[in-house]
This record gives sequence, C-alpha cells and structure tokens, in this order.
Amino acid sequence: EDLSRMVDTSDEWITTRTGIRARHWCGENESAATLAIAAAKQALSRSGLAPADIGCCICATLSAPDATPSVACQIQAALSLPENCPALDVNAACSGFLYGTAVARGLLATLGGQYALIAIGYTMVYGILRLINFAHGDMFMVAGFIMIYITSWSSGFLGAGSIAVGLILTLILTVVLGVMIEKVAYKPLRSAPRMSVMISAIGVSYLLQNLSTYVTGGLAQAYPNIPWLRTEIEIGGITVRRLAILTPVLTILLVIALVIVIKHTKMGMAMRAVAKDFDTAQLMGIRIDRVISITFVIGSFLAAVGSILYFSYIGQVSPTIGAMPGLKSFVAAVFGGIGSVPGAVIGSYIIGICETFIKSNQDISIFSNAFTFALLIIILLIKPNGLFGEKLKEKV
Repeated sequence: EDLSRMVDTSDEWITTRTGIRARHWCGENESAATLAIAAAKQALSRSGLAPADIGCCICATLSAPDATPSVACQIQAALSLPENCPALDVNAACSGFLYGTAVARGLLATLGGQYALIAIGYTMVYGILRLINFAHGDMFMVAGFIMIYITSWSSGFLGAGSIAVGLILTLILTVVLGVMIEKVAYKPLRSAPRMSVMISAIGVSYLLQNLSTYVTGGLAQAYPNIPWLRTEIEIGGITVRRLAILTPVLTILLVIALVIVIKHTKMGMAMRAVAKDFDTAQLMGIRIDRVISITFVIGSFLAAVGSILYFSYIGQVSPTIGAMPGLKSFVAAVFGGIGSVPGAVIGSYIIGICETFIKSNQDISIFSNAFTFALLIIILLIKPNGLFGEKLKEKV
C-alpha cells in the first residue's frame, strides 16, 4: 500500500497488519529467485490469501546478481498472480533512495510530530509543578484503548459514524482522566517532598498499565481504521497518505494556538506566573488549582490527539505500548529545554528524524532507542539546560 514503509527494516509495520514475519537466507546452491518463490508460497499459505487478493508483488533482497528476469516477476508468474499486479525488486542498489525517503518521512510525519504532542504535556506540567508526569505516556496508551472500545461498542448502531463518535469521546475522556489523575494522585501531595510526588506518578503509570492488561488480557488490539487518514494524495509526483501531511500541519497549528494562549490570555499569564514563582503567584491571588487543572487539560488533550495519529500509523495498541513513546517524548522535552514549548517540538522532530534514519539501516536499526538517549547525554554535556532551556539563577 505504501512503498515508503519499506524503510521500516524492523518489519514492525508488516507484522502488525499480517501477523507474518519471516526472513530467509539463500543456501549454498539456492538462487534468490527459488528462495523468494518458496517464501512467497509460504506467506500465502499462512495468511489464507488467494493470488487474486494480491495487489502488488515486492521482493526485497540485499543482493540478487542472478535475478534475471526480476525476482518479483518470477514470483508473479510462479504464483499465478494477476498480470496487472505491479512487480518491483528492491535491493542494495536503491539504498540511497531509501535513506532519502527515511529523512523525508522523519521530516514529514510521523514520529517527530507525534512525539511533539506528547512532549508538550511533559514540558507544561514540569514547567508549572516541577513534576515529571511519568503517567503521561500511559494516558496516551489508554486513549488508544478508549478509541478501540468506543468504536467497537457504537459500530453496531452508528455504522461509519462510530469513528467520529470515537474521536470526540476519546478526546473528552482522556482529558477527564488527566484531570482525575491530578486531583487524586498529585493534588494531595502538593506540599510533600518532590520525591513523593514522583513516586506517586510512577505508581499511577503502573496502575494504568495493569488495569489495561486486566481489561484486555494483555493482548494487542487492532486500532480502528480511520479512512480519511489512510487516503493517498499526490504531491509533486510523490504519493503519500494524508496522515503524513496532517501530522506536521496539525502539530504546528496546535503549537501556535498554545503559544497564543500562553502569551496573550489571562490564563496564559497566570501559567507563566506560576511557572516563574509558585509561592509568590499564590500570594498574589492566582487560583493555583485552576491553573494546574487547565495545564493537565491541555496536556491530556494533546496526548489524545497524539495517540490518534500514532496508533493510526502503527495500527495496534497494547498495555505497555505507551512506555517507549512516552519516554522518548520526555527525552525530547529535556533535549529542547524542559519548560520550553518550542524546544519540546524542535527536540521531538530532531529525535524523530534521527530515529527514522537509523531504522532505515538494517545494520544499526537495533540501536535506534539507544541512540536517542546517547544523543540526549551528548546535548546535556554541552548544554545542561537543553537547546532552548533558560539558565536557572540561584540566590546565594
């Protein structure tokens, strides 16, 4: 469906949608074509598909000097695939193109913008409460399950309208969950040592994971298909999905709206005052509880939007899936300068581009997560406050 997916050499996308994951190596006296035909027959048998169901035949090889005619064409003939089925061979000769595609994908979509929407929630909560909300990534995961269960429940009597209802209720219920967590787990500890609040945040994170595991049985569930996001459009001769265009555009619009709120509204002024000096702002009559609740509303809303984009991209939700995106988003917030909204966005896109580029190289793709944290360490050694963080002055 989307040839740019081929840069995901970890096979995550293919495995998610087909349940098939297999790699094959040629034997001593075995040609690439013979092996590829056997592998294709095995894949068809395991998937239960008929040749008529196949829309495109792609054969990816590291090297295939004996592929004349093309391996993909030989598979097409051996399996009696429809003659109008496109056949394409991909090998090391086009690795430069794949690297270019990887960088373009990192810029366009997907990971950077999705990390940014989560990172903003981290940076806003920390800026006001000096709290690392470790439960934020799990709220992102819960938003995915909310969407799954609402659309499944309402599809029987709403049909296609269940998607719209699911989107709206996912945003609302995620915001309600975020405010409830703040009221129950964080507000009673407002005057407690910072370590106590952090432990409470970790406890909420594990509670959400365990509840999700109990409800779902610990199994990954398919995310609803949002047709509009999967529709392909052509830009400059390149065919991309709307999701790839919507993610950066929506991220930029939401960040602009958030900056306007923070810089030019009364509530935004109160947020900046609380972030500057919590105790003085309280003495000046600012309603601290209201400011904190609004902060969690904004953070939870952005996490819900990020979950819709992220899970539409990978296609499934599991009880522990929020941990790594949440952790990387926190890294992005620290990378850009914790407390800085533009810094969180820029840090997210830098990490997204680097991660996409690394995953496009099969030899080093396994180090994609390690690279994210190594990059953070290097940046903090050079700029301890992050790229756009303010220097903190301490009175002596």
